Amino acid sequence: MVLIAAHFGGYSEWDNCFDYKGLKNVYFDTSSSLKFLDKEKAVKLIDELGPERFMFGTDYPMWKYSDEIPRFLNLGLSDEINELIFSKNAEKLFKLSDN
Repeated sequence: MVLIAAHFGGYSEWDNCFDYKGLKNVYFDTSSSLKFLDKEKAVKLIDELGPERFMFGTDYPMWKYSDEIPRFLNLGLSDEINELIFSKNAEKLFKLSDN
């Protein structure tokens, strides 16, 4: 079974999300959290849980994409990590690409 834990793995319970570290069947989504989650904590979660485990928008955000995308880009992650989270991880997980 594959699980996608929305809201960085536990809306408002982000310190507990580190318990999921290393679970190969657990992925995370960034939806509807960045308005409330401070930048440093968001970056730490992505870094420690693994950027290859995160996706953008699998759980429809409550906010407009035109607001959520700049919030995400404001984290200052590398272009490579942004590409993983915006598309490559979902393509791989859902087998949407031949790559």
